[in-house]
Order: sequence, then structure tokens, then C-alpha cells
Amino acid sequence: MIGSNLVTKHMQAYAGNYTKGRSRYSKITEITVHHCAGVMSIDDLGRLWQRVGREGSSHYGVSGTQIGQYVSEDDIAWTNSHWASNCRAVTIETSNSGGAPNWPVADDTLQTLIKLVADIAKRNGLHPLVLGKTLTWHSMYAATACPGPYLKGKLQYIVDEANKLNDVTFDAVTPGRNCIVAITGADGGNLTGGDISYYLTQWVRNSGLDPDTAIVTRDGLVTVGPLSNGDQILLKKYSYEQGLGWQFSEYIETPEEPAEPDEPAGDDIEALHAELEASKAEAQALRNSLASVTAERDTALQQAREAGEKAEAATERAEHAEAKIKAAQAALEG
Repeated sequence: MIGSNLVTKHMQAYAGNYTKGRSRYSKITEITVHHCAGVMSIDDLGRLWQRVGREGSSHYGVSGTQIGQYVSEDDIAWTNSHWASNCRAVTIETSNSGGAPNWPVADDTLQTLIKLVADIAKRNGLHPLVLGKTLTWHSMYAATACPGPYLKGKLQYIVDEANKLNDVTFDAVTPGRNCIVAITGADGGNLTGGDISYYLTQWVRNSGLDPDTAIVTRDGLVTVGPLSNGDQILLKKYSYEQGLGWQFSEYIETPEEPAEPDEPAGDDIEALHAELEASKAEAQALRNSLASVTAERDTALQQAREAGEKAEAATERAEHAEAKIKAAQAALEG
């Protein structure tokens, strides 16, 4: 189905209860709000729209924090009792928390409805919503009390809150820096640590980050490093999709200050001075030893050269003597 990624369950309506192919008739230009005229779960609605011969359906149903989808947004749900508005509208059935005459709606259901309305408006170019034009209600098109006194009295509030969600802006972020991020709630930040951890865990999974570089802590913070501009946009987008993005907060991790070296005590300073003097004396002794070895080496080299010269002279004398002996022997033989 084409629709919102806020949906928690898909239950396809029976093919005879809606019209395939919206594009043949119209484009989406409005969102129509209904009430269920009863306390219903999203499964109850799904089973109703799957009933053969019902001849009715809605794109979505909202109950508590759950959102069901029954008809794709590119098809026409039969909800408004008015063909032309059905062709234009994405329709939402909202569970009541009580009955007549006021037909109240629970607060968690109302907040979920606002998030869904904002998401539909954002994706279909309906932002900012205008009551009576881009956000409509059932009794505008048919002789009915739907959506009931309570929800009808909340329609401008729904428009205002959905528009706030869609007014979120994505700030530029310097790529590659480590930081800690947290999401706060659209209700003023009254999310539990578990709720925040859930949202951040989902974001980590959906963004494809390596768990080694994105770790959700028990108190609802996620450490990301290095954080790229793309990661930041993914996180803000996800928080927005959960209806939380307009109060997204970012906290840059403060690097730890390098530890100051300990000041040495007075006794330590004296010991260091003594060690320094001993090292100097040792270095001088090594230099003196080197000089002595160098002198001995030079003397030995000189002696070796002199011995070489004497050996060469002795060799010459021996050669001369040998030549004289050979000459004398030759004379005697002659």
C-alpha cells in the first residue's frame, strides 16, 4: 500500500468496498476526519472493511497509539458518503473512548491522529493545512453527526498541531563530529527514557548505522560517532515522522580536559637534581673513556703503519740478497 510509515498494521479492505485507481478521477487535495461512533480497535475496523457487501471503507483507522491502514492512498476509500469528496480525500476513522452524546476521544488517540494528519499533509503537499479546505470532516458532505461534538471541537487544534509538526526545520551540521543526541516529545518533553530509547533504537536500525558507532543508552541517549550531515538529517527526519521532530534537541559531547600533571614535592625536586648531576657525571666519564680509546686506536694505527714500512724494507733487502746469491752461483758454474 502507498501511505504513511507511521502505520502499525496493514489490513487490506475487501476489493468491493473501495475503488482502485484514484488518478483516473482526482488528486489528493484534502484529509477528512471521521469518528467510529464507538470504541473500536484498528483490528475491529479492519475486519469491518474486509466484510463482503459492506460497501464502505477508510484509508486509515486510529485507536490509542495504533494506526491501521486498509486502503492505499492511490485508491479511493468509500467513507464520506459523497463521491466527489471521496475522490479527493484521504480519510481517517478515529476510535471514541465513550459514547453519545459527546462521543469523546482519548488523548493518546488524538495525538496519534495529529501525527498521522501531519504526515499525510507533508507527503501530499497540503501543508499548511486550512480547516474546511484541506482538513475537512464527514458532516461537511453528508447529513450525519460525524465526527461527533468532541472531535469536531478539536479540529482547529488538530490543524494547528499538525502544522507545527510540519514547520520543523533541519539545521546544517558539521560533518564528522561526535555528539550525543536526544529526542523530546511533542507534548513538551514528557516522554519516558524507555520511549526515547525506543525511538532512537528504531532510528539506528532504520538508518543502517553500525551498532558499534550508534549505541542507545538506558537513559534514552544515543552516542553517534562520527556523525555525518546525512546521519543528522536521518535522525531529525525520523523524530519528525514520530511526531517529535519539532522539539528535537542536540547536545555536542564535551571533550574531557587533559589532566594537569601533579606538582612534585620538595623532596622530589632535590632527588631529581641529584639524579641530573649523576647523569651529567656519567656522561662526562663516557666521553673521557671514548677519548682514551680513540687515542689508543690512533697509536695502534701508527704502530701498524710503521711495522708495515719495516716489513716492506726487509722484503726489499731479502730480494737483493737473493739476487746476489743467484749471480754468485752462476759465476762459479761458468
